[in-house]
Amino acid sequence: MLIGLIVIIAFLLGILLFLLFTPIVIEINTIKKIYQIRIRMIGSIDMMMSDKITFQLKLFGIKKEYASLKKNMQQKKENGKSEIKTAEVKKISIKKLFSVANSFKVKRIYVNIDTKDYIQNALLFPLFFLLNTKKRQLYINYFGRNEVILVIENNIYRILQAFLK
Repeated sequence: MLIGLIVIIAFLLGILLFLLFTPIVIEINTIKKIYQIRIRMIGSIDMMMSDKITFQLKLFGIKKEYASLKKNMQQKKENGKSEIKTAEVKKISIKKLFSVANSFKVKRIYVNIDTKDYIQNALLFPLFFLLNTKKRQLYINYFGRNEVILVIENNIYRILQAFLK
């Protein structure tokens, strides 16, 4: 009986530690139109943008798709009533907000922009050249393309640690 209880407690503790330290990856890729929050080995939430916005939830291999938010807002407006509820917001200090933001690790950033102003592009070109690294790729183009790839990673333990400081 005691051994069974110890096994159950060890199993639950293992699951808790797994959830605390499992990486949460946020990926924004405007080239491939990927907007995703992924918890490794558990699931992901994908946002797909075409003529409407749809969300796809993948949890332990089960996929479920949700309709567009824009469509739901239009249906509520057609009924004549707009139900906008305001929630009470607790104030969080800016110091805590910065500490939580600093807990995120930037895995990759790729920015390729055109400001549509040749002079401004020329001024930004040397700055972007100096700031380039393997993880941080910054480019200026003169073709009107604006592309961003951002991959950041965190876990619940680091967020809690930063928030509770």
